Amino acid sequence: MSPDFQSALATILKELTRGAETEFCWVLNPEDAGLIPLLRSLDAAQAQSPPGPGRKSAAEHAHHLRYSISLLNRWASGEENPFATADWASSWSIDKLDDRGWQQFVDDFEHELQNWSGALNEPREWDQFSLPGALASAAHVAYHFGAIRQIVLSTQ
Repeated sequence: MSPDFQSALATILKELTRGAETEFCWVLNPEDAGLIPLLRSLDAAQAQSPPGPGRKSAAEHAHHLRYSISLLNRWASGEENPFATADWASSWSIDKLDDRGWQQFVDDFEHELQNWSGALNEPREWDQFSLPGALASAAHVAYHFGAIRQIVLSTQ
């Protein structure tokens, strides 16, 4: 992957997570809030309230997404294949949090996202496994961000 491509991918991830700028938008509408500002706007009760019986809450989507980003960060830090032992089922479970715990969770999630964005800009060898994985990370963020936006709208 060329440095320009890596930078472009990091730019899209930044827009999805921090929000759109007014001059150039690639995925969101101008001045749309990103995933992290949306999560910060919720209190713990709102975040943990499922939109209906048997459906996942915004917090559960965020926890699942944070887990997947943490695996990418482990891989970027040199762990050969953290995905081989991933526990995707438990990635959907989040402990009950109070408002302070929720904001700490969002802070930690933002840190994971910043680390991954930084890793995308580091020179590395990309292969048939890692390149689609990097691209999928932005799609995965976009998917769950959209789901979380819809959950928030349906529970207000």
